[in-house]
Amino acid sequence: MARLKAFDSFHRSSEPNITQAPDTLWEPIGPGKAHLLQELETLYWTGVKSELENIIRTLRVWQQPEYADITISDENDNNIHGFDTFLDQVCQEARAFAIRYGETKLQEMANNKPIEAILARNLSYQEALKRVILDKRAEYFSKKIKEEVREQLPTIPRLSGVELRAWMLLQNAGFLDIDKLIEHRPPLDKLSFWKRPAIPQLTLSKFTDQWVPQFAPMQCAECKATIRGSMFTKWEQPGEPQDSRTICEDCYRSHHYGDESIFKRYKHCVLSDFAESSTSRKMCRCKDVSHYDPQGCPRNLFPLDKEDKHDSYVSGYQCTILKLSNLVTFAKYQGLLRTAKAKRKRERRMSDASWISKVVDRSRGRQGYNASPQTHETKRQPALRSVTENTRQGNHRDPVSSTTSAATESKADEDIPLFFRHFTEKYPFGNVHMALRVGPLVIENGVSHTKAGALITLRESPVFHERYERGTHQRSLAVGGDSERLLWHQQRQIGQPKRYKALMKQIVGAPFTGVLSQKPESEQEEEIIGLLVAASKQPFDNPGLPIIEQQRILDAASSSILEKLKSLLNSRVDIYLSSIAQRLLDPVNTLRWSATSNNCQNFCNSLIDSNLFEPLTNGPCTQSSETPSPLYLMSFVCPPEGYLNNKIISKFDVPSGLTEEYLLRFHYGRHDEADIIDTLQEYWYDWGAFSSTLYKYQDLFPWDCTEAYRGYPTKCGDCNLSKHVWAFPFDSWSIVALHLYRDKHMYQPTLDADSKITHSWLQDRLMILTASSILSRAAAAMAKSPTFCKATAWLHSKEKGLRRIDPSLARVKLGGIHRAQPFSHYFEAGTYSHYFLAEWALKKRKDKIADYEALRDGRAKRRDVRTGGGGRFSETGRSPSTFNESFDWFRGLDHSDVNYEDCNDRGTILTYAQFEQQMNTSLAATFIADSQLDCIQNIGQTTADAAAAAANCGSGCGTASEPSHVCGSTSSSGGGGSSCGGGSSSCGGGSSCGGGSSCGGGGSSF
Repeated sequence: MARLKAFDSFHRSSEPNITQAPDTLWEPIGPGKAHLLQELETLYWTGVKSELENIIRTLRVWQQPEYADITISDENDNNIHGFDTFLDQVCQEARAFAIRYGETKLQEMANNKPIEAILARNLSYQEALKRVILDKRAEYFSKKIKEEVREQLPTIPRLSGVELRAWMLLQNAGFLDIDKLIEHRPPLDKLSFWKRPAIPQLTLSKFTDQWVPQFAPMQCAECKATIRGSMFTKWEQPGEPQDSRTICEDCYRSHHYGDESIFKRYKHCVLSDFAESSTSRKMCRCKDVSHYDPQGCPRNLFPLDKEDKHDSYVSGYQCTILKLSNLVTFAKYQGLLRTAKAKRKRERRMSDASWISKVVDRSRGRQGYNASPQTHETKRQPALRSVTENTRQGNHRDPVSSTTSAATESKADEDIPLFFRHFTEKYPFGNVHMALRVGPLVIENGVSHTKAGALITLRESPVFHERYERGTHQRSLAVGGDSERLLWHQQRQIGQPKRYKALMKQIVGAPFTGVLSQKPESEQEEEIIGLLVAASKQPFDNPGLPIIEQQRILDAASSSILEKLKSLLNSRVDIYLSSIAQRLLDPVNTLRWSATSNNCQNFCNSLIDSNLFEPLTNGPCTQSSETPSPLYLMSFVCPPEGYLNNKIISKFDVPSGLTEEYLLRFHYGRHDEADIIDTLQEYWYDWGAFSSTLYKYQDLFPWDCTEAYRGYPTKCGDCNLSKHVWAFPFDSWSIVALHLYRDKHMYQPTLDADSKITHSWLQDRLMILTASSILSRAAAAMAKSPTFCKATAWLHSKEKGLRRIDPSLARVKLGGIHRAQPFSHYFEAGTYSHYFLAEWALKKRKDKIADYEALRDGRAKRRDVRTGGGGRFSETGRSPSTFNESFDWFRGLDHSDVNYEDCNDRGTILTYAQFEQQMNTSLAATFIADSQLDCIQNIGQTTADAAAAAANCGSGCGTASEPSHVCGSTSSSGGGGSSCGGGSSSCGGGSSCGGGSSCGGGGSSF
């Protein structure tokens, strides 16, 4: 009853908000219907002018003598590749093939006995022929689309020197980009189920009399809170303990932001602080380990040397150094169990009764939801477990395995009151604050003292080199939550830089991306770039001139560029802002924030017109003659359905991307202090205990781009920037934008601290801008490919085909590669796992890397996802303290697997020319046969005429001569039970892909 009263109080809050703001005077403008669009346009161009000044100042700095010669090789790299997997994930024929392949796999899994599996594959001639035709057609068009995109790449203009950098700065200003901004917020006190803590940073507390180290969670030196993310440390003073100079990010941002004596440090393995050789010798009492080298000098016994034979359970004694992994793991586990209100006695509520949960779930039609026995137990603490990953590597295929400890917990639903669970299903990312950026405008709700409606402000300028200061106040708008939608304005004080945790790229704008090349607008782009370069050479920063004169010169230069930019952007800006204004004024869309009915996630979704912004490339195809085409370059807008239902059956399914996984942590109740970039770095610094990243590009894009299951053959470390970022295009675009909100204080310095301040900082900025340029060049080539545009039309065809069957399939454009990076997936089989420490943590760095690469390369050689037992999991024990769990999706090659074969045993692969020649000779016959077989449901009762009427695509368009990629609808698809990429939908009407046939060998993911 107490919880019900608390919830009722929270729900009825008189002025609901999630963001506190000062109570500043608002002045009325008038009814929103009469004034909103005009005021949006005025504020928009004010923001654009400010962005132009930021770009001009940045170009001016980069042409100074100390920066003029700084370059990166990737700026001039024309080898754009690595996007094959993305093409296969979003194209219609590929999705249909993936679903058929998954259905076959599920059928074979259902037949446990070998004889049943054989009989299941004993198909009729017509069905077998149909499968072969569909598979060959999918392979043919997969190759055709890839070749067509590559042919378009040379048509994208390439600049050099300062013109190239001006182009990249204009591109990353994002004048027509739309983003969802995820801003940091503390968890709401009245929603305690969203307050599960992250793993803490450990520190060495003390040594026992036996020199056994004791680890404890590190506390902030100022606020005494446990540090669970990145930390900030003062430059070391002699004799000063580390704890006294380490503070949390909250305290740094509140009291020390910009202090040059304080530097950032990522959350890291506490064992990296074991640097004193004398300490390691005191911990080791092994008789067979020498404490001195041949020259008589004391040795450092940690990290472990392969030649040292430390005692392991000899007469009940184990060397303390060998215990370090267990000590760290247990300390992390204990820290994970400590919550902000650990001492509060937990109240018993009705939802703890498993039978009530089952009744409620069944009443909502959720069959099997939370049906596993462990999810209805009364325990609420994640159990500590041992997770093993096995692989076979090397010329002799020697067995290699690695074990890490993990704690796996069910999603937050089990800790959410029953009357609130429907809300968490609607908002899969849990308690996060989200705002919508449209060019330079930021629109959000849930801010106090904003007329209980929507607040519209100018965004913080991107940090291209240094943070650009606009003054102390800026004009802001508020749309009232009342029925009349009254419009207000004020001069709003500019505060500290906002703390963003993640960003979700929604729309990549068309200007300055290359998609407008060979159009009249291309000449306008070139003119604007020339004016920008000329403006950057003006003496607006001459210290000999008065400040007023400096500003006059800058205003004159930026105003002339602004007029040219208006001419280029106006037609698209009108469409963008008219759509936003219409939705803000629509009485159907609620502006007032509510945790249960209209939180900020729902508000942001309501502002995006899916009919306008959902097509993957170019924009809606049914545009009027006055509508510019393309409207934008690429869209990642997709419906919210399916985020929690992504099931991976085969290597052709689309796994969740990095941003999705990060945000889904909040649904699982985790309150993460670190943003997504720092969280990804924890894999290398904390769990992996590498003390740094391993390969190029990982400092800024912290993932291993090696593909699992014999995908694209280039491994991380041998890749270029294009391959690295196209492994996760949605995440890369999103993280590029997040980087540009961070200044140099938000990065851990390199070993050479001075280098970070000069050359390295600028090189990092150039690397981020170049990554965006590479993404845009490849996307522009895709947008210029007619075949690709038609093959992806199914993504926004809501009323027919795959999209109608399962709307969650649209989220395939948010996914990425199947990662070969071991232990990098946190979400498996409806659970969320915390990984504590890699097994190689005690070894030397070169040995750590060797172990890591053995596991990674083994998984890269596997043929497919192993789905026996519990999906990608195969548990071999469930002791509450320890058990062995075989991570099928993380496992490398297993020579005992019946599907095992070496990479060299792929057989002969035809060249594209050979394949095309064969296909051209039989293509007409193929399509005729396909039209006769495609919609056969009962061979004995269906006539050839009925089959031909259904044609190649199951949409009922009636085309009997064109494949589905041409009509832009869908493949011959019906219902089913397989899942592909986004959820539990299927395609193929119960049919499946023949045997082990696959599409597109070699380096392709098809």
